[in-house]
Amino acid sequence: FSKISIVFNEEFPPKEVDFRTAIHKLKATQPDSVLIVLLPPQISIFSKQLKEAHLGVPLYGFSNTETSSEVRAAQGAMEGMIYTGPALTDEFIRRYRERYHGYPELSAGNVYDMIRMIGIAVEHGARDSASITTAIRGLRRFRGALGEYGISEKNDFVPSAELKIIRKGEFERL
Repeated sequence: FSKISIVFNEEFPPKEVDFRTAIHKLKATQPDSVLIVLLPPQISIFSKQLKEAHLGVPLYGFSNTETSSEVRAAQGAMEGMIYTGPALTDEFIRRYRERYHGYPELSAGNVYDMIRMIGIAVEHGARDSASITTAIRGLRRFRGALGEYGISEKNDFVPSAELKIIRKGEFERL
């Protein structure tokens, strides 16, 4: 791996929509790439304004990038963006596409798995929030949309992640 240097870092309030001043400062640093850590709809707005500034460097992001409305709103400015996202199983992707005619978007796998976990807890007799929580904490080898994983001793779920890319306005695995 090569050495990575952060040459520019700026935080924005959640409702910010004009990033031009920050992009001007960013451009002056001559970055090799840009990691976008924003929320929708800021991702598409920032990406469009970055493209208008002709920076022309690779873009990177996180799972919150996986939103088709953001990709459409960016009007091509997010094309080629590489981001990390949940490692969904092939079976979940296939079934999702059959039903919804598209790639599973932001949190689809997480929500699916959480609902299944609650269902398993109820099937085993849990009837209130405390007993459902206890049952979910007992899951050590759960198999769902995010593959096989469980809850850690610190009550964290630890599913796998993978790299994805936006190509022709669609989300693809790398």
